[in-house]
Amino acid sequence: MNIRVIKTNEVEFYLYPEGISSLDEFVEKVIVPGNGFVKMQTLNDDAGTAPFFIRDDIKTVYVNFNNITTIEEEEVMLMTDAEFEDQLAPFTDDICAGCVFDGNPETGCDRILTKRDKIDILEESCILYASEDEYDIEDDPDTITLPSEPGKIFKFKRNRDDN
Repeated sequence: MNIRVIKTNEVEFYLYPEGISSLDEFVEKVIVPGNGFVKMQTLNDDAGTAPFFIRDDIKTVYVNFNNITTIEEEEVMLMTDAEFEDQLAPFTDDICAGCVFDGNPETGCDRILTKRDKIDILEESCILYASEDEYDIEDDPDTITLPSEPGKIFKFKRNRDDN
């Protein structure tokens, strides 16, 4: 479902409070001097999915609009988990095709919902993407691929003596 929301500081998204349907009305009725913190419903985009959001990720927060530098209206798509996976599967399939991490639960690349913090659907890119040709274990001495489980990557911390 497409809905109009408030976008602040170019990164934070909020549902309009009940009974308010436009940015002008919001500014006039809610953002008044001395109002301090305002209870809002935020669309969590910690997972990097804007303008696609999941209903279950909506949280109640208190926002100090005195510290906001920009405010604008944006249109976003609000979905259930299942709708998100169904709608975005073709995009993630294309973006992840040929990546050595695709399907790997250690990197969070085993489900669309866990891939969403790495994939920018609009830019059609992934911050973790690496083809077999590009990925060289020699470049990362802290990463070991065990031959007994191909494709499973483990990170080990080295004990280093700094003295």
